[in-house]
Order: sequence, then C-alpha cells, then structure tokens
Amino acid sequence: MGRPWTLTEIDTIRENIHLSDQAIGILINRTGTSVKWKRQRLGLFKENRKRITKYQINLNFFKEWNDPMAYALGFIYSDGTIRINKAKFHYSFKIAIKDLTLLQKINSAMASNIPIKPRIIPTGILYELSIGRKSMVYDLVSLGLIPNKSRIMKFPKIPENFLLPFIRGYFDGDGSVLFLSNRLKVKITSGSEAFIREMQVKFSELNLQTSMRIVSAKNRKNPWYEINILGNSRKEFFDLIYRDASIYLERKYQVFQSYFARPILKTDCLGCGKSIIKKNTQHVRCRPCSRAYGIIRDRKRASIRTGM
Repeated sequence: MGRPWTLTEIDTIRENIHLSDQAIGILINRTGTSVKWKRQRLGLFKENRKRITKYQINLNFFKEWNDPMAYALGFIYSDGTIRINKAKFHYSFKIAIKDLTLLQKINSAMASNIPIKPRIIPTGILYELSIGRKSMVYDLVSLGLIPNKSRIMKFPKIPENFLLPFIRGYFDGDGSVLFLSNRLKVKITSGSEAFIREMQVKFSELNLQTSMRIVSAKNRKNPWYEINILGNSRKEFFDLIYRDASIYLERKYQVFQSYFARPILKTDCLGCGKSIIKKNTQHVRCRPCSRAYGIIRDRKRASIRTGM
C-alpha cells in the first residue's frame, strides 16, 4: 500500500493539469505514473499537448446548456458519430455533412480552430469535422450519445428551455422540407423507433399535429421511422424552431420562407362554386366535393370493368 493521497496533493493536480504528470510529480514528491493513475481516477483527462498548442477548442462546450450547444447536440444525434476504443486510447466524435457553411458555424460555436476536411464521395463533396477530445466525448456519452447509435439511441433528457434548438439541430441533420406544386412537406426521420416515438410525444406536447409511418426499402436491411408534420402545424413548427435561433441550416430555412411568402391563389370549386385556396394545378374542388367526385368516378370505373 502506498501512502494515502492528501487533499493538498489532489488540489495541486487540479491546479496544474496543464503540466505533465512528471512535472506535477516533482511538485508533490510522487512519480509521474502515480500522478497519472490518480488524475485518471479523478476524471481529469489530458489532451494531446502537441495538438492543443496548434488547435484550440472549448472543452467545456457540452457541459453548459445554451442554444448553440443544444443545436450541436441535436445535430450530432442525427449526423454525428462517436468512437471509443479504450484498447487503442482513441476517443473522438465526428460530424460529416455537405454544407460547409453550417459546419463552420458549429466549429466556431465550439471556439474551435480544428480544420474541416473535404472528402469526395459519389454524390459530391462531404465536409468532415473530427474532434479527438476524450473529455468532450465523455460529456456526449453523459448526454446519451453512444457508438453505433443509429438504431438504438434514445431521446435524451433536455431542459425544457433548450428542447427547440435540439430539435432544430436534429431536423437540420435528419429532417427535410420540400416545396413542390405549391405544397409543403415537412418530415423527420430516424433509424431508432424509441427515439422517433419520444420525439412525436414532444411534438404533441407542443400542440403540433403529426403522423408517423414505418418506411422499408429493398436496398436497406432495416426500416426507418418517419414523422410527418401536418396542416397548420407546419407553420407553427417553423415559428417555434427558428424563434431567436442563433444557428441553423440556411437552405432549409429559405424553403420555409419561400412557401410562407408565396402568393395565395384562389379558385372556385367546380362542384359547389365555393371559393377555395388553390394548392396545386389539379386542385379544382373543395374537400367534400372531391370526395363525392371520387366516389362517382370509382363507381363508373367499376361498372366499366364489370360490363354493367
């Protein structure tokens, strides 16, 4: 048994964490190995000193909740990966997206000058930000992120004030908004059923109308889960997630803006003559008249097939 550690020695380690283990050992008359052992037991992790002098980052970024932190966490839940290899002492997390500007914003929010590297893929250029900081990786783990998370991750516990920026970050990663034929489609996807069902519960608490469906594809082994935001809730969703937003994907924001700024076209229903909003080029009847017309059309087709 070695001599017990004193509070003074522990405080010396905390105050001089920027020094090498050997240098701290000289200050408290212990070996560098024993200092390293005690430091790791205290949860004090040293980053690679050569990289730290060259590349800086706010190591406490994921310790305190704020809008950029919640957004980045949501984005990593969607388009991020974590790697933990204790045998090789490798700890890192990575974000890979096609939008360079957004990745630069996330990098800047973390007060980081770590370089973003481009990678050529069949569909274009993918930009990657890889951060090998053990303490930050463990912060992300404490927030619910795990390696190979896609199908097994669960919705994290998020302070109510930061739920919307988290959702905005996830939506920018694994959500889509399409403005086609004068109609708006907004959806969010995930490979984890537990995660997407809890997100739907959160939407319900925000009074947003949604539907969920399971999507299968021949070229995919496992299905994925999709939330569609319905009707007027699409405008409410837009207002909620972009209210006082400090960081977001400009391209998706502009799609929303284009849709809600469009001129409202009206026409007279061919069935009852009532004025209706024209949603697309084929929209010429109100809903009740469309249903009645569809019933009559289907009966005619059925009679033709049966020869009656």
